[in-house]
Amino acid sequence: MSWNVLTVGARRVLAFRYVDRQAGPSAKGAYLADVQPTPEEAQEAATRPAVTVRLAPAFTLVPLSDAEVQRLGLPARPQWAQLLEQPGPWGADPRLAGKLHASYPDDLQAAFFLPEQRTVEQLWVRLAQVVPEHDAYRGRLLNTAHGAPSLCAGTEVVVRPTPGSAMPVWLSPAVLGNLRDWRGKCSACGFDLVVEPVEALIKREFRSAPPGTVFEALTTRCAMCRGTQLLTRQPRSNESP
Repeated sequence: MSWNVLTVGARRVLAFRYVDRQAGPSAKGAYLADVQPTPEEAQEAATRPAVTVRLAPAFTLVPLSDAEVQRLGLPARPQWAQLLEQPGPWGADPRLAGKLHASYPDDLQAAFFLPEQRTVEQLWVRLAQVVPEHDAYRGRLLNTAHGAPSLCAGTEVVVRPTPGSAMPVWLSPAVLGNLRDWRGKCSACGFDLVVEPVEALIKREFRSAPPGTVFEALTTRCAMCRGTQLLTRQPRSNESP
């Protein structure tokens, strides 16, 4: 990240190049009245930048030398850039190390299990909020699922870093219901989510069970690795754990 001069339309701009946490590679600064920046223009760019450019290959940036930066009294990194670059709390989550986009640190790919379509899709999500009760994050989709048009760009979703999965997993309404009523863990990979309603799974896999049977524990195939996943019913609020 550095100070540069670039041309926007017919005007020259003194701007600091940085990575905006949502908009990606960007530059922000002040217009120049002449070829060379003045100390006054440098002060404006460093403290009151009025010009923002989303960088693309069409822009040619001419970096200032260290001597020029020093002459103009420019800070190595302006305070406003630090605020714009700083990722949300997910940036400090060790479970997401290496999973956040290098140029868009609020964005990541998540696994979307679609049981009815018998498929898993990888979609981009822009994180916006922590969901403490599920140790998860809320965000919005940046693209649309091929197999589920209702999961379209702009849809609000909740994703969670999950044992056994290389990427965070979508907590669908069915998954959220399961988390409320059941605990699960795969003996092979540790995956702890059931991606379809457990009651529907019981009806399909235990057809011979007498009507009214209440299951307190059962095993099924892990959706992630096809290993054995043990499910145990969560204690009710009026029961002892």
